[in-house]
Amino acid sequence: MPSPPFKVPDLVARGPRIQVEISWPEMVVEDYRAHGKSVPEPIVVSALVDTGANCTAIAPSARAKLSLPELAVRPVSGATGVKACPVYVVRLVPLVGADESPRRVFDPWPVVGTEPALDYECILGRDVLDGAVFKYDGPGKCFDISFQSSSEEGS
Repeated sequence: MPSPPFKVPDLVARGPRIQVEISWPEMVVEDYRAHGKSVPEPIVVSALVDTGANCTAIAPSARAKLSLPELAVRPVSGATGVKACPVYVVRLVPLVGADESPRRVFDPWPVVGTEPALDYECILGRDVLDGAVFKYDGPGKCFDISFQSSSEEGS
């Protein structure tokens, strides 16, 4: 069952946002637990849907909550030019649709580290949005987004 459109009175100022769950990749969690090690619990953060971003990014606050290890550095173009940004690997689940419907799971998924953001901790870029249908209704001050579930992928 799809979710109703997200109504946002100040859509232009705030932008389209959804909640996403971020955690360590499942295969890492399984390996750590098999060896008696603990891992941070998943977190739910506010994510800006950004069709202008080619990759998904997370803010320092989210990285710190998850104690994510930096795996690499890559150049990322932005409004202020090209910067070298750290790369992390996560499990990312957009929390849209009915609670009982299958979720789209991006795991393992590379994300880049960003500078501190305003009041969101994640930017969903086109890498993730490639698996979504996104409709923006400016006059109606609403947007709708749906993701193909992981089980439907490739059908």
